[in-house]
Amino acid sequence: MTCRLSIAVLLLLGGSIQTGTVEATVWTSPADVHSQRYFNDQFPKLAVPPGQSPWLFWLGGDSLQGDAEIFYSRWNGSGWGPAAPVNSPNATSESSPRVSEAGDGGLWVLWKSPNPSNSNLYLGLASRWLGSGWSIPDTIWTTGGRLDVPAIAAVSQHEAWIIRDGIAPGRLDSDVFIYHLNAGVSDQAFQFVEADSDEIVPSITLDGTGEPWAVWYRLDWQSPPLSRMWFSHRTSGGWSNPEAIPSPLGPIAPKIVSDRSGGLWVVTIAGDPSDPDVGLNAEAVWAIPWVGTAWGSPIRLHGPLGAPDSTQVQLSVRAAPGGDPRAIWIRHNQFSLTRLDMITSAWNGTSWTPPERIGDLADSTGAMWPDVAEYDGGVWAAYQRRLTQSPYNYNVFALHSVGTPTSASNASLEAVVGPTGVVVKWHVDMESDPLDIRLYRAVASGASGGISPPTHALLVANFPPERLRAGSYLDKPNASGDYDYWMEIRYAAAQPVFVGPRRVRFELRPRKAPRVSVAMPNPSSGAVLLRGENWDGADLWLDIYSIVGRRIRSIPVTTTGLGIFETRWDGRTEPGATAASGIYFVRSRTSSGQSSSPVRILLLR
Repeated sequence: MTCRLSIAVLLLLGGSIQTGTVEATVWTSPADVHSQRYFNDQFPKLAVPPGQSPWLFWLGGDSLQGDAEIFYSRWNGSGWGPAAPVNSPNATSESSPRVSEAGDGGLWVLWKSPNPSNSNLYLGLASRWLGSGWSIPDTIWTTGGRLDVPAIAAVSQHEAWIIRDGIAPGRLDSDVFIYHLNAGVSDQAFQFVEADSDEIVPSITLDGTGEPWAVWYRLDWQSPPLSRMWFSHRTSGGWSNPEAIPSPLGPIAPKIVSDRSGGLWVVTIAGDPSDPDVGLNAEAVWAIPWVGTAWGSPIRLHGPLGAPDSTQVQLSVRAAPGGDPRAIWIRHNQFSLTRLDMITSAWNGTSWTPPERIGDLADSTGAMWPDVAEYDGGVWAAYQRRLTQSPYNYNVFALHSVGTPTSASNASLEAVVGPTGVVVKWHVDMESDPLDIRLYRAVASGASGGISPPTHALLVANFPPERLRAGSYLDKPNASGDYDYWMEIRYAAAQPVFVGPRRVRFELRPRKAPRVSVAMPNPSSGAVLLRGENWDGADLWLDIYSIVGRRIRSIPVTTTGLGIFETRWDGRTEPGATAASGIYFVRSRTSSGQSSSPVRILLLR
């Protein structure tokens, strides 16, 4: 029997506290979509055309041309396919992509690129999927700016509406431009002109009748400056006069989307004027419905407990053709520089779902610029983050919800592949202490299994009470393959709570000798940082030798589950005496007999 935990749930509408049963979603482990360490992969965008599996687009580095290009990958049912460029290889750097899918399966990508005839101006380019490749890009505009923000709404495989902000020639403020592209032919741009204000960060969508609607953020240069959202829609062959959306004030990057009934929503991050302690300085996520002739009252999507302890940033909203909108954003905790959570909420036809953290991506994940989609009854999310192994580079990661929700809404589980095995990490935050925690592993077959491990699953670890709340465990499968991991939390022998599965692909690597890869500073007048890799998994020592081959110091070191070690030699011998100036060597040694080539260190006293 599965135990459901009764916890306090903060109801978003009205902000009252009630007690209820909450079930957390089961998430796959994040997949590194384009595993590389030499270029930045950034600004992912998901798309799910009707009848197709998910597509993922991002801005990445071109190793041949040395510039930035738009890349894409397709989900093949068990993983992400190889990366390929949308545009033909070229030596001109492109900008972050915007994507849109149409009801007939059409898929469009929009981006900017420097104008070859004038490097200070930028082109707007759009390409569409032809079934076996991408069309030659259509040029939508030629005199845009580097910082212009575009958006696209696909009508069909051959037609799309496109919007951008930008400064027109002869003007000092930013306006909004709208383009209509059909069968490769673009209508003359329509421009919203408003003196003494900046119109920026526009968004565009189609209503239930197929007519386009646009929304943007206007900053009026008054005293003090006033910012609010404005909108317009296509009617009787023309665009209506822009009108203000009364509330909320201080919006950031509003997004307009439609739902499956043809209704319209504007979702934005904005201040919370109802909070007397925080006022307009707090950032909240709001959804504003179109109620027939006007915009209705804003609905707050994230709980009041988020302010003032956190801010909401980097909002993205997606609604596939014939579907309901789903929002995703980053919740930044102001008191923890490493806490960046991805939060999602969706319109279900009657209300917006309570905000939910995506995956087990709390502290130190560093998720940025998320995007979201829905496919096959699950939620799919993508984001960028820095690599632990290469901290100056970003890669794009993706994960999705699977199976039936678990009953542990405040317990997290993660499985990460390392050189010597699979590092299983967990965190449990519940009111009462469990009896024990157990980790299970099973060879994966087909779709991810249910929320409890199968009968053939192997019990790999059972942790005593002093290690219940949080920890990690290095599991070492004896063969390569796909594995599912589960965590069992027992409050009573007959009432286990399961979290999982978390699927990983493990490749059994041949044992290599450990090595010291970093010795710095070198030369040194004192302590030397020693860092390296130990794939052997055995106990490790670093031996320091003089130039005549006499061992003067032996330093035991600890290796992480990912095969990394780091320690310092303080420049002293085993008895504690200061080592004299000269050349020394450091060599690693394990209990299994593995040793490395020596690394030279120069001491200058």
